[in-house]
Amino acid sequence: ALALPAQAGFLAARLSAALVTALGALALARLSRATGWLTPLWFVAFLFLQPFFTAHAATAMTEPYAAALVAWGLLAFVERRWLVLAVVAALMPLARMESLAFWPFVLAALIHARAWRFALLLPLPLLIWNLLGSLSNGDLLWLLHQSNWRIYPERASLHYVRSYAWVAGLGLFVPIAVGILAPHLPGSRRVPPVEPEMETARRRARLSSTVVAVVFLVVYTALAVWHPITFGNLRYFAYAAPAFALLAAAGIHTLVGRRTGAGWISLGLLLPGAALLWNHPLIGDFGIPRRLDLLPLAAVLLWLALYAQPPRVRVLAPLLAVLLGTFGLIRNNMGTLHHEPSPEHAAVERAARMLADPLPGDAVFYGAHPVLAFHRGTNPYDRESYPAVTDRLPDTAPRGSVFLWDSHYAMRKGRSLELRAFLGKRSWRYLGGVISSDSVWAGAFFERWTESPPDSGAVPPPPPALLEGSLTEAT
Repeated sequence: ALALPAQAGFLAARLSAALVTALGALALARLSRATGWLTPLWFVAFLFLQPFFTAHAATAMTEPYAAALVAWGLLAFVERRWLVLAVVAALMPLARMESLAFWPFVLAALIHARAWRFALLLPLPLLIWNLLGSLSNGDLLWLLHQSNWRIYPERASLHYVRSYAWVAGLGLFVPIAVGILAPHLPGSRRVPPVEPEMETARRRARLSSTVVAVVFLVVYTALAVWHPITFGNLRYFAYAAPAFALLAAAGIHTLVGRRTGAGWISLGLLLPGAALLWNHPLIGDFGIPRRLDLLPLAAVLLWLALYAQPPRVRVLAPLLAVLLGTFGLIRNNMGTLHHEPSPEHAAVERAARMLADPLPGDAVFYGAHPVLAFHRGTNPYDRESYPAVTDRLPDTAPRGSVFLWDSHYAMRKGRSLELRAFLGKRSWRYLGGVISSDSVWAGAFFERWTESPPDSGAVPPPPPALLEGSLTEAT
């Protein structure tokens, strides 16, 4: 999804992400008209109140594309546009490969609607993309070999479930849960009659968004449990944001309407979760600290207090969601919003400033990080500037090669490029840059000074003038 706009540079990639984010918001606005739960403004507000969506809405990452596809997929299901649904589902794995988990549900919808022939479109984009990769790399299973998902530290099995209240947003996690739970609990009453077409749209919207939210949490929890390919990055919540926004609107519609037993029960069920499961603040994109935080519990109590009020007060529910969401975003998620470079990006930026330009003579440079290419003013997909980084690089790179080791794009290329394994290659030596003590972020240069493992007493010669400034800033 990102490779094509990135050919025009970093700015083009960010502008295209902003454009597809706007298109996703447009789909939500159309869903608001179809369901009639709230006005389009509230739907879009709920989208951007989710901190990880807002943080990545205009970044050179794949989440904005996946989120836009989710939004249009939801709209296609509600409007029963089966060809559009099939095309959207076919494109989603190009943005996030694990979205293949949604295909069985799309296939079931197409079969139920007697539009099964559109299911033949599902594998086509993946097959075409793999073919293009195979032609350029000589690897028939190129796409499979690119899907190396071992790059993050192991996380707790309930990592994503425990983080739900914080990444959905302090103002939305309660309405989202009510939107999922209330229709299925005892005491649920029918709302005042609406047009049959709108009632059908509401049922389809609630069903499809619930499937997206639940499947999302189940899939990523399963990947966290299956430690060989752990997923530790909470930014993946960004592409479930349209489904969460739709469910938040449904939940607020329930809370504003006539009080029911289902409403009280769904709010009551959130109390133990807020007290025992989400009782921690969020740190950045990964961590969950040990100290306790009472904000989720306070939020649930505020919603209970509002639900106890007469209808003329409960109409303020959307405003409460916005106020709580804004407060939570400022208090807990400012570090998520990219107002300053992450430690990883700062290390790579520093490394980019150290690298001499142009490189001397026959030096071959290997670097996979797009931030490095951006600061060098080069195209990260240009194979002349950046030869392919593969698992065989430590043994096949020619003598004199320079390699930027980072903890994200380089390490994911294979086991031999994980730090411990790479440092075990005594034919490579450290030139400069920074590696954190826990190897969570890095931007460090290494040079291959000999093509065969040296003797134990061998001393590498003085390094060439490949770097500007200090050769060993910090380790």
